[in-house]
Amino acid sequence: MLEIVLVPFTLLGLSVWIEAEISSWQEDIAVTQMVDSYFDGITDILSSEGAELSHYAAIARSRALFFRLQELERKEEMINVLRYLSEASPDILRGSPFEQDQQASQYYIDFSYSNLSSSDIQIMELEDMIFISSNFEQSSFYNFPCEACSFTASSFRNADFLMVSLAGSDLTDVYFTGSNIGEVDLEGAILDYAKWSDGRVCVKGSIGICK
Repeated sequence: MLEIVLVPFTLLGLSVWIEAEISSWQEDIAVTQMVDSYFDGITDILSSEGAELSHYAAIARSRALFFRLQELERKEEMINVLRYLSEASPDILRGSPFEQDQQASQYYIDFSYSNLSSSDIQIMELEDMIFISSNFEQSSFYNFPCEACSFTASSFRNADFLMVSLAGSDLTDVYFTGSNIGEVDLEGAILDYAKWSDGRVCVKGSIGICK
């Protein structure tokens, strides 16, 4: 009787595993097609006439794809989109100059509430980007300048930094516990109430160094 019970159970388990593998494979294909379509389309948009209209179209498509990839937990593809835009159209990433103007969100992509935890983020040059309340925990950053960026209330817990600059960035209330933030260029960065790598809380008025 024991064998009769176990055999169907084993077959059922195998069936479930096969269905999961097929579903994962289908998702991989769908994501690849979605990203390829985006890159083909965005290239045409950025090279088309009518600079203002192209700008808005690129923002809309890029924002929609980035956060759709986040829903699917496809972090590598999210980073590829960021890297592409940083090279092809950096202006649409620069949100900090408009941060206080709620009517100006159409001019840039706001990446707040992004989840790029446990990611490998490297060889990307960014400026004036907005990553408020975002998750970068346990991520590795290499050759990553993001100057004058806004990371307010984000988390870099246990992050690893190498050749990174956050100079001039807003790091108010950011968590750096367990990270090697001491290796980062923080010249002019706002560190009010940031949680430092050693557990200290930086006082208000901390600029470039945790006081």
